[in-house]
Amino acid sequence: MKKKLLIAVPVSLLAAALVVYGVVYLRVKQLIDAQLQELVTTGLYESAVYDSMRLSPLGKLQLSNLRLQQPDLALIINSVTVSNV
Repeated sequence: MKKKLLIAVPVSLLAAALVVYGVVYLRVKQLIDAQLQELVTTGLYESAVYDSMRLSPLGKLQLSNLRLQQPDLALIINSVTVSNV
């Protein structure tokens, strides 16, 4: 019985941590997408997109290939990193 409990408790904690991380990841992605959409909606940029987003469990956020398009300018930022998200 103790062996099952010793296995079940860490597995349950790990599963709960993964669920929390997934919820936080999706919320951060929604916030970033909303901010980029706001840049387009206000007319500051014609488009604002990125290829990928990484969020570490320690709160470090990284966007790859952020592309900002204006009528006469295309800006590509290879990597953007934000700490303490």
